Amino acid sequence: YQENNKYDRLKTYLDLDKNNDIIDKCIDEYGSDLHPNIVFENTGIDQSVFNKKGDQRKCLYIENLDDALESVKVEYSINDLSLMLQYLHKNGIILYEEDLKKIFSIYKRQNEIDYFIHKDAEGFLKEQFDIYVYNWLFNDLDTDFDAATVKRIQNIKKIAHKVIEYIARFEDELKAIWEKPKFVRKCNYVLTLDRLSEHTDLIEKLIKSPGWEKQVEEWEKLSEAWIDEKTNEVLKKAFDDFIGANLNAEKRIEDNKLSSHYQFLPINTIHFEDLKFDILKSIPDLDNSIDGILIKSDNYTALNTIKVKYKNKIDFTYIDPPFNLGHNADFKYKVNYKDSTWLTLLENRITLNYDLLSDNGVFLLRNDYNGNYLTRQLLNSIFQVVNFRNELQVNRIFKNKTDNKIKSLPFSLDTVHVYAKTEAFYYKNPFVERTEERAAFWRHMNDSAGQGSAKLFFGLSLEPPIGKHWKYSQENIDNKIKNKLLKLFCKNCGYTHSEGDVYNCPECGSFDWNPKYLVKASNTKILGGDWTDIGVNSNYLELHNNWNDIPGYSNQTAFSTENSLALLERAVKICTNEGDLVLDYFLGSGSTIVAAHRLNRKWIGIEIDKQYDNVAFPRMYEILSKHGGVFKYYELEQYEEVLAKAQYQWQGKKGENQVEQYSFLQDQKLLEAIEIDY
Repeated sequence: YQENNKYDRLKTYLDLDKNNDIIDKCIDEYGSDLHPNIVFENTGIDQSVFNKKGDQRKCLYIENLDDALESVKVEYSINDLSLMLQYLHKNGIILYEEDLKKIFSIYKRQNEIDYFIHKDAEGFLKEQFDIYVYNWLFNDLDTDFDAATVKRIQNIKKIAHKVIEYIARFEDELKAIWEKPKFVRKCNYVLTLDRLSEHTDLIEKLIKSPGWEKQVEEWEKLSEAWIDEKTNEVLKKAFDDFIGANLNAEKRIEDNKLSSHYQFLPINTIHFEDLKFDILKSIPDLDNSIDGILIKSDNYTALNTIKVKYKNKIDFTYIDPPFNLGHNADFKYKVNYKDSTWLTLLENRITLNYDLLSDNGVFLLRNDYNGNYLTRQLLNSIFQVVNFRNELQVNRIFKNKTDNKIKSLPFSLDTVHVYAKTEAFYYKNPFVERTEERAAFWRHMNDSAGQGSAKLFFGLSLEPPIGKHWKYSQENIDNKIKNKLLKLFCKNCGYTHSEGDVYNCPECGSFDWNPKYLVKASNTKILGGDWTDIGVNSNYLELHNNWNDIPGYSNQTAFSTENSLALLERAVKICTNEGDLVLDYFLGSGSTIVAAHRLNRKWIGIEIDKQYDNVAFPRMYEILSKHGGVFKYYELEQYEEVLAKAQYQWQGKKGENQVEQYSFLQDQKLLEAIEIDY
């Protein structure tokens, strides 16, 4: 189905029905202006090498792009091993199948091996060489330390050190580029219209601007679910109540004032370049008015770039880094690190983070049983043992084991390490409200992750939402209906159906049903019996390190390891005051900065690649539409880009010893790199 589905756009653009006809049309007219929305990639491959139609068809790659124009990328690329060999041979390059497999294996291994840049390559290599020479000399009992031998060893050492110094220049150059603060680019703001409420004339200009149509398109796109066409994976859930999706142009301005209904309508300045600076000038004290900053970057690069501006200014850090699982599992990021690599990754970043924390600051790191014993030692070395505060226990998602021969019990808890920067940190009101008996209620049953099949409810077949499955099996559903523990609720009028077959709603005629099951009343306090009363008549319970009364993960977004808002809001509340600055540089789903924004804290979130585009940025956009505010977002240039733009060439005179004279300081690194996109 997915293979056929990718041709749907081309069928419309080319007015053709059969897939092979579409492929042949694209091959015959490759690179021409077939349609404005068809983009041909220039791969430089000579198509005349292949005469057979079947071989040519194998070389055509088609991808539906995720853009507003619904473009289609068509690329002529060879992805069949036998065709690669045929192409190479016809171009005079003699390679064999085992050669290609070896090349691909090396390429794959290069992308899987952990890559390090040494902090002191010269010192390390010279130390290792001295150890090698010592072992070489003293492991041989017959070594004769005469003048000639000593002289020979001294000469070898001089030559080796020269080679090491030359090699170290390359490594030091990589280190310098890695540690260079990076340029900011594509800087824009998202703000709600209440920030411009005193400037209705500017709001009217925005509405009449050419960018308004693009802004409306962005709202519409944000309100929809995003589905990967190749894998059918849900990238972003739909925002059903997103205000931008229900825009009524008639009521934006009433009596020369912004309508209260649209006060939290979010505007993205990227669509209004001509009015961008007018918008920013309209916000008094812009820097202090910004609620948060969203940075698209590798987190080390971002922390290293902001370290001067935010030194000693971060009050709270929460990170949930990739757990050290030893295998890739089903995650959107790499988790198969070696222990040493994983700890190095964390140490580099947490050390930078330490300098950013204020004296009252606190650091929280979430981990599981695979690595919590390692991170405890790492944090002891960075923050010192005296600044350890707590080891919190939080719920995790686990699967029940049904095997009769269970070798280990399910792991139900994760660990959150809490460290203060100094003795100045203290918890703010670490209490939670006592919860009385919970009444019975009807709960929906459509939020279990993973696509499922339709089930019968009162004779009616209902499909679960995209990416979800019904909570119960057909047998359990039938039993609940029999025992009157399940009802159908009409989404349109609220009518409930609890007995006999049904088709459409008898009250309003709607076909939109929502099945719900009864959750019975509970006499158990959700905080559990191990919580300590503050006083006999107190309405509050003292908070301790067992946080299993709240969910550790949630499923508000399509992110597989989304930290729950209940967890983050509790942590932010007891560790910070309003106006404090919150940081998360393994942002993931964005729960940390969502909690910070809802609790009136300032925030900085750092994420890279698809997690930024598909989860963090859209989620903050939606949060603004409910709570108002303004955040700044931008990208940073990355290490690989700086390396690619640097120009290296020998600058010395003919006849000079290039090895001794060469210095990377002579090379051009800024001419092209300075041409950045603001």
